[in-house]
Amino acid sequence: MKRKTILYIAMTLDGYIADEQDQLTFLDTYHHIKLTNQTYEQLLERIDTIIMGRKTYDILQTLVKKWPYPNQQTYVLTSSLSKSPADSITYVNRDIENFMNDLMLSKGKDIWIVGGGKVVQTLLNMDLIDEFHITIIPKLLGKGKPLFHPLNHAIDLKLESVITEDDVVMLIYNR
Repeated sequence: MKRKTILYIAMTLDGYIADEQDQLTFLDTYHHIKLTNQTYEQLLERIDTIIMGRKTYDILQTLVKKWPYPNQQTYVLTSSLSKSPADSITYVNRDIENFMNDLMLSKGKDIWIVGGGKVVQTLLNMDLIDEFHITIIPKLLGKGKPLFHPLNHAIDLKLESVITEDDVVMLIYNR
């Protein structure tokens, strides 16, 4: 059975996942939201694998003192040939489509696509994202790092659920 890939991410109402300096400060006042904490815990129960780009990995490293995902295998998509920093973190520098298809057909739980925008765009263009869990933060940045970039084809989605708390909305779509 094919493992599902899940894009689970937050963005501003105007579509940005970070500001121009790759900072996530727009999220700071929303950490108390129960819906994000609850859905995050549910996601972690569903997955055993994490995919992210090198820039996202580097930013995450500056935000945390200890790696938050020691129980999940993390693959960092990178053009670097650096040695992976830990057993649970593997740098991947090979054909992304073949790597993802092999990973999706391997045994295991579902796969969390963390980001960033370039990874999301690449996987969307390859039709390799099955579910979209997007939390909309009620903030307009005006500029920054967008979640979505122009695609090479249209993608139809089906709305599965809408969850709200305070001013925050989580949209869940399936392919």
